[in-house]
Amino acid sequence: MGTPEGIADQLERWQDAGIDGVNVMYQTTPGSFRTFIEHVIPVLQKRGLAQREYAPGTLRSACSPADPRV
Repeated sequence: MGTPEGIADQLERWQDAGIDGVNVMYQTTPGSFRTFIEHVIPVLQKRGLAQREYAPGTLRSACSPADPRV
């Protein structure tokens, strides 16, 4: 819990320490995820810590590009 900037500060410190991912857990459904996406992600994007665009395709095709059946 905290401000979007405070949460982004902590995530940035963790990234600087070598942590390359986090799991976001919810307090209320679906509000917690929506709040994180609407308030924290924009701060992380401004800092260059979250993607703004993604390559086309699915995770499945990215993990197994040689075999589209997988």
